[in-house]
Amino acid sequence: MKYINRHHTSMYSNFIGVALNTGMRKGEVLGLRKRDIDFKSKQIHVNQSVYEMQGGAFVCSPKTSYSKRTILFDETIEKYLKDQISKQGALKLLYGKKYNDNDLLFCYDDGRPMRPTNINKFFNRIIKAAGVPKIRIHDMRHTHATQLLELGVNPKIVSERLGHASVKITLDLYSHVKPEMQVQGVALLSERLNMNKNKMNVVK
Repeated sequence: MKYINRHHTSMYSNFIGVALNTGMRKGEVLGLRKRDIDFKSKQIHVNQSVYEMQGGAFVCSPKTSYSKRTILFDETIEKYLKDQISKQGALKLLYGKKYNDNDLLFCYDDGRPMRPTNINKFFNRIIKAAGVPKIRIHDMRHTHATQLLELGVNPKIVSERLGHASVKITLDLYSHVKPEMQVQGVALLSERLNMNKNKMNVVK
């Protein structure tokens, strides 16, 4: 992310910023519209996704009802979103009547839905230029979930943020985090019990 912030101020860098910080799927970010964002309550409403087919891309509802969800965001994500709204607004003025107004934030310059594979190509170039181990765009979603779980965020919250059908799916996918969560949980419990014990001694 540091490399992108230093070297890229484009739609692609904003895309990566939003994807990494929200855990949204690639198609969900590409399907994001200005009307889906509530800056007052800092909420993103995931209502549609972009899928690829021969000859182009199309927008439709997410594959499952669980994918339709609300994601809270902070000032970091807000910065990426507002910058992209500004960029797309400028392009809309530039293209005028030739602009395909689908209200999409992450799309081709003329407003048409972008092929997800185009994002892949840019991402692969960035990974190579930054000299870091190769990962997929979808791995940013895994990173988002893993970080939240390691920080002690309730798995139910993480599951809802990712749009999983159940918390079991989340825990099964990120089972590698469970041992660390248990260690952290034991440490916190011990700290709490010792704290209560000290309080009891003070009362005596």
